[in-house]
This record gives sequence, C-alpha cells and structure tokens, in this order.
Amino acid sequence: MSEFDKKIQPDPYATERISPATTADLDDSYQAFKSHEGEPIDPAEAKRVLRKIDVRIVPILFVVYLLQYLDKNSLNFASAYGLKDGTHLHGQQYSWLGSIFYFGYLWAQFPGGWLLQKLPIAKFLGVTTIGK
Repeated sequence: MSEFDKKIQPDPYATERISPATTADLDDSYQAFKSHEGEPIDPAEAKRVLRKIDVRIVPILFVVYLLQYLDKNSLNFASAYGLKDGTHLHGQQYSWLGSIFYFGYLWAQFPGGWLLQKLPIAKFLGVTTIGK
C-alpha cells in the first residue's frame, strides 16, 4: 500500500476522537435512539413520522421565509418611496443598510452552532425559529 493510500484510509478509532461526548452531554432522545439502534423500521410508522414532521415544520418554515421576503421587499419599497431622501442616506450607505441582515447572520453562526450541540435540539430549534 502506498503512502497516499495510507493517508486516505479511514481510521477505525476516529469516531472516539471526533465525538468525546459523555453521558452528561447527551439528552433523553439520544438514549432512546441508542436503546432501539439496529431494530428494523416499520415503513408505515416511518411514513407517519415523516408526515408529522412535515405538518409541524413546513408551516413554520413557510412563515419564516415569508417574513424574510417581506422584510427585504419592504426595504426596496421604502427606497422607492423616499427612504434615501428622508433619512439623508448618501453614496453606499443604502447598500450597507441592506447588509445588516447578513452581518447579523454571520455573527450568529458560531454561537448558534455551539448551542445546537449543547442544548436539546427541539427546544433550540423552536426558540431560534419562533424567537427571531
């Protein structure tokens, strides 16, 4: 085996180094998952679970995306109806006004990813989706 092949071979112990989670870091959902790991999945039950997820999550996503779209459009309409003149924006100031959303999104990426790993996922997603 060449040196290149040795480098790309998966390390059988890599999962232990990647995920050093202790039982204190895990929630009840993980324990339920581990206790039923390897059991066959009933296709009818899987379809019901997927439908339940779709019924609960898709409307929330629709509302969030709709609000994001309306927010961006309201900035465009405000510009057309005199926002620049009324607020005395000059040059690139209007462009920076539209970038505020993206800077906030960029700033929240690291803490959001960290909290997603540390908190129960259902509560975290509920707070971040509805609480914005």
